[in-house]
Amino acid sequence: MSRPDPLGLYVHIPYCRVKCHYCDFAAFSGQKRSAGRYLKALEREAAFWAGSVPETLYIGGGTPSELDRDQIAELLALIRRSFPDSRYREASFEANPESLDPAKIALVRDAGVTRLSLGLQTPDDALLKSIGRVHTAADFRRVFAQARRAGLALSVDLMYGLPGQSFAGFLGGLREALALEPEHLSLYGLQVEDRTLFSRRGVEPDEEICRRMFEEAIAALSAAGYEHYEI
Repeated sequence: MSRPDPLGLYVHIPYCRVKCHYCDFAAFSGQKRSAGRYLKALEREAAFWAGSVPETLYIGGGTPSELDRDQIAELLALIRRSFPDSRYREASFEANPESLDPAKIALVRDAGVTRLSLGLQTPDDALLKSIGRVHTAADFRRVFAQARRAGLALSVDLMYGLPGQSFAGFLGGLREALALEPEHLSLYGLQVEDRTLFSRRGVEPDEEICRRMFEEAIAALSAAGYEHYEI
């Protein structure tokens, strides 16, 4: 008998400390005061899916780790209430280094999160600042080590094709990320979308350099034992 496709649950948290210059997602800075009302709205929306049994959970954004500890606890509790029969084979939680600490890491781990998805983008501090990020590479390494000690699987986000990013610099950053041995790595080429700050500034990625970065990254990741797939 044919088996229906597995069901995955995505929960969106639209808050960020600041909005990155390339970001076109539904994400807002300076709006976290509405988080309590937003969580109540999430639970009402989840009621439309009562009886569903998702097999995977991904909490993304925005920046879910921007919520405070009580709000994160309520978020995870409302997901449990809404989908009580689910036993997730993978539960992921997106976070940025500037809004994550050992207490939040322990909270999500104890609530059943199995993987943290950490936004690094690049280990070059000057590049981080130029794209609107508010953390440093040292912040990322500290949080990565804390999450590793907590026993969580880790995914790392990296970007290529950033303004001012050299070919050698990108490969060096990729090697730094690989040295940490994350279980998963997400690789994103810069796309300049309408209504972003990069669009207003007229930023245009160099397609040839982006192609070379992508091909070299795939070769390096394959050599390190990672399996290439697309969502």
